[in-house]
This record gives sequence, C-alpha cells and structure tokens, in this order.
Amino acid sequence: QILSWAKDLGLNTNSFNNCFDSEKFKTAIDEDTKAVQTAQVSGTPSFFINGILLVGAQPFNAFKTIIDQELAGSSPADSSRTTVDNGHLPSNGKAGAKVTIVEFADFECPFCKRYFTQTFPQIKKDYIDKGSVVYYYRHFPLDFHPLAKPFANASECANDQGKFWEMHDKIYNEQG
Repeated sequence: QILSWAKDLGLNTNSFNNCFDSEKFKTAIDEDTKAVQTAQVSGTPSFFINGILLVGAQPFNAFKTIIDQELAGSSPADSSRTTVDNGHLPSNGKAGAKVTIVEFADFECPFCKRYFTQTFPQIKKDYIDKGSVVYYYRHFPLDFHPLAKPFANASECANDQGKFWEMHDKIYNEQG
C-alpha cells in the first residue's frame, strides 16, 4: 500500500523503493524518538508550543488559548517550558513566525489521526496560513504500532524527494 501511495504522489518509485527497503532514515527516526523521551513525554500526539507542552488530541480551543497568549506575550509567568529541537523535516508555515509548534506523533496512532482531521485544519487556517505559526513534525513511533516505523520511514523517503507533507497527509488520510 505504501508503495502505491508513493506512485500516487508522483515520486520516483525506484528511488522511493530503494530508500524504503534500506531504512535509510532509521537513525533520524530514532533520534526523534530519543528527543521526545528526553523531554519526558510518553503520549501521542505531543506538542511543544514555544516550549509549552500540550499532550493528546486536544480540541482546537486548547491550542488557541496557548497560541493566542504567546502571540500577545501574555502567557502565565509560571508556564513551564521545555526546549526541543525542531528536527530535520521541512516546516509548514513561515520561518521566523512568533509561535513555533513541534509535534511528536505516530502515524498509526488513532489519536494522532483524530488531531490531524479535527484540529490541525483549523490551526493551519487560523495561524499557519496567516504566518503566525511555524509548524514542525517529528516522529514518535510507538513500539506497539507495527506500521508506525514503516510509515515514518515512508514519510522520510518522500521527504528525500521533497514531498514530506504530501506523504504525511496521505498516510493520515488513508489510515484505517
């Protein structure tokens, strides 16, 4: 199925297949997993909004509250912040935006898919597309999801051909 998605996205399927079969990006995927574990997070999806942790497939209003406070410079003084790297995958949004969101997710996670279908579109429309938020995705494939690592690998191989976000969306849209 993953190989047919690569073809659907117009990827060079020979290059994609070689990349996918060799697990060329296993180290990069493992580094993302280590980063989220270092931040002492265990649930998916997990988000760092300018370093403020939000865990789970939260409704749009949970994100809106934090983002709006960050944009206004009015976050509570006691807001705990964790520094996480943006990772190596391409951003979605305007570089240098006032708010950075780093998502750690598992492509096979039903809660991650729920976030993708129910919450992310509003964040994209209200903040990313308007240049207020820059968004990054990092891998956190859970061991009990057998397709999580192959999906992560597929997204990396698509990224190798400049189509990370297209594969990202395809995986979530096609996920059972």
